[in-house]
Amino acid sequence: MNKINNLNSIRLPAVRANMPVRESDIREIQEVTNILERIYSVDLTIFPIVKAGDPITTVLFNRIFSAVNNLDKMVGIEENWKNYPVSSGDDITEDLFNELIGSINRIILNTQNNNVDAKNYLLIRSLKEKLSGDQINILNVSCEYFIDRGKCIPSRGLFIKINKPKAKEIVESIGGAYIFETTEKGKKCYQLTFLGLMLTEYYAEIEYLLVKYLEFVKDKFITDPDCEYFDNSELDVKLGLTKERSEILRRVIHLAHLFHGSMSYSGTGTWTSSYPEDVEELRFVDDIRDYIIQHALKYARLDDPVSQIERTQALFVNHSENNLFDSLEGNSQISSEAPELIKNMVWIRKNWKKYWLYLLILFLIISVNFFI
Repeated sequence: MNKINNLNSIRLPAVRANMPVRESDIREIQEVTNILERIYSVDLTIFPIVKAGDPITTVLFNRIFSAVNNLDKMVGIEENWKNYPVSSGDDITEDLFNELIGSINRIILNTQNNNVDAKNYLLIRSLKEKLSGDQINILNVSCEYFIDRGKCIPSRGLFIKINKPKAKEIVESIGGAYIFETTEKGKKCYQLTFLGLMLTEYYAEIEYLLVKYLEFVKDKFITDPDCEYFDNSELDVKLGLTKERSEILRRVIHLAHLFHGSMSYSGTGTWTSSYPEDVEELRFVDDIRDYIIQHALKYARLDDPVSQIERTQALFVNHSENNLFDSLEGNSQISSEAPELIKNMVWIRKNWKKYWLYLLILFLIISVNFFI
């Protein structure tokens, strides 16, 4: 996937006179401000993202104003705010909202004119914009279930939750790069992918945890490169994590496969992890948030189906025998779903030239013993 660097795509429209400011308007401001903070390598300051039904408070608005004001200073824009700070009890009017919009759009224009690299942040937004409101809602519901329970959401529970006719068709229209059907303890359920999680309203907070975790990993690798595994006790103290946030982090590390080898969990709040497979490269990474996106995109296949049957068929049908083996060899996610027999066939195909002489000798020994 190619990067998208046209920041004009995220410029925000003003609210018309006498029109109310809605949660969706605030959510859009938050998401765009978060993109700009990522571009300028600033810690995200205005999460969690507003959800439908959440109150629009002056406290929230002042936090957004503060974040935008900080970005103004970074790009060299001086603002003469008329409405900031917002006093407690003040109405959130369209004038106040549009002043904020105007400042954000000036930052976007300044960033565009100065050719600041937007990295992969706009690509993620463009992927999200291709999904409908119902599709995004499905990802949000699945993510909430995953965060709360650490499991994929049962299909019936998901269909009831989204409460839409032809719910299964809506889910399957999202694409297997974001969510896919699987079986857990004999029951059909839907597993969110890490890329799918990145498109949800929960990602800003999860990203914050992952950035802190990977900064910890970088530092630990430099001081203790031979460490095979580390447990969360040191991590929790270093990052100031509660038991609940530590558990969320564990689940997301496992989902994103940001470890190499294995992870273990005691079931009582203690867990162990290991360095990511590319930890040697990670220590030279300046923008960890962009690294996380690249990690998610590395294995993403936007043409993957959601249906478990179709995903299984894709392993064996598609093209010629060679293409089947090539796809299994070239994609770690697909090969992990293949039956053990197919994995063994792939290994033999890749390695028979190295070991043919040993196999011939072994065959001859067995043959001689058989006839003696």
